[in-house]
Parts: sequence; C-alpha cells; structure tokens
Amino acid sequence: MSARVVAVVVTWNRRALLEESLAALAGQSHGLAGVVVVDNDSSDGTAALLDERYAHLDVVHLQQNTGGAGGFAVGIERALTHDPDLVWLLDDDTVPTPTAAE
Repeated sequence: MSARVVAVVVTWNRRALLEESLAALAGQSHGLAGVVVVDNDSSDGTAALLDERYAHLDVVHLQQNTGGAGGFAVGIERALTHDPDLVWLLDDDTVPTPTAAE
C-alpha cells in the first residue's frame, strides 16, 4: 500500500520559482494525494497565477505575511484535512527530483 503524501508549499513573491516547484511536484513518480499552496500575501501576481492556473490545487491566500513558520503552520493544518499518511514541506524554491516522493 502506498503512503498518501500531501505536499505543502509556502510561497512569497517568487512566482517563477513557485511554478518550477509545482511542475516538479506534478511530475512525481509517486503520485501525491494533494498539494497545498500557502500564498504568504505575495504582491507579485502570485495570487492571480494560483487562482487562474492552479485552481485544481488547495490554495490558501493569507492576508498578511506570517513568515515561513506561520505559512507552514497554516499549510499543515490544511494538509491534515486531506487525511495524509505523510506531509511533505517545501519552500517555493524547492525543485524535487522526480522520485523524491518515493
């Protein structure tokens, strides 16, 4: 039986890096049970990108930047609603190899 892995990505004003990270998550050889993206009140168009291009993901838009720790706290709480076996935490500049989730 495969583990249900939910990834949590926290982002702030690094739209291009976020897109690269999300593409790498989509290409995992071990399929993810879910991806939670926490937008830490970005001002660079990240919110619009997430709403338009990544509406299929579980996106949380924060009204103020809570820092990495605050973003991960919110992300973990949301990830737990997906009933995961494992929660995988990533910053928006993390680009995992295709077999990383294995």
